[in-house]
Amino acid sequence: MIVDDHAVLREGIRYVCLTASDLTLVGEAANGEDALALCNELQPDVVLMDLMMPGMNGIATTRAIREQYPEVKILVLTSFNTQDLLRQAIKAGANSYVLKDASTEEIINSIRFTYQGLTIMSSNVTDILPVPSSDTIFTPRQLQVLKLMIEGLNNRQIGKALGLSTYTARFHVSEIISKLGVSNRTEAVAVALEEKLVEGKDL
Repeated sequence: MIVDDHAVLREGIRYVCLTASDLTLVGEAANGEDALALCNELQPDVVLMDLMMPGMNGIATTRAIREQYPEVKILVLTSFNTQDLLRQAIKAGANSYVLKDASTEEIINSIRFTYQGLTIMSSNVTDILPVPSSDTIFTPRQLQVLKLMIEGLNNRQIGKALGLSTYTARFHVSEIISKLGVSNRTEAVAVALEEKLVEGKDL
């Protein structure tokens, strides 16, 4: 489902969905209030969310959807590339953050990966994310946990995969978030992907 107050953008997303046989645009909303009503009616898998809309903006709409329909994934699709908006969107519950100048292929893949539970960030967006200190050191266990976070696993699933309690898995996730200097696991995954923190490591 697409939520954007610009009809031209909604038409563009409609075209994008037509080029991918596995994507179906089930609904369109021009404001946050309509988006909430449609979520209740249509139960979409992924919502493409604009941030700047009259009335109920994209941040507030994202927060409301995540509270009322936690199974719905939110992919922010915006023209604004600022750390403040990124943090607000992620804090509100957005799963991914993609800029509107992305190619058709990038948008399609972002929808697919967001549906699968992965965090997707436009390359330009990662430029404004915090950069880990050069002396940041992760334990082997933390690297294992970070790898599973990148794969989209939650704390319970991480614990099961590594033979840990959910509490212990949550502790490791909190330590990773703290070491990366970010606010939550979504930002942690984004930074880890950008900095290739687990790439090529023997886990």
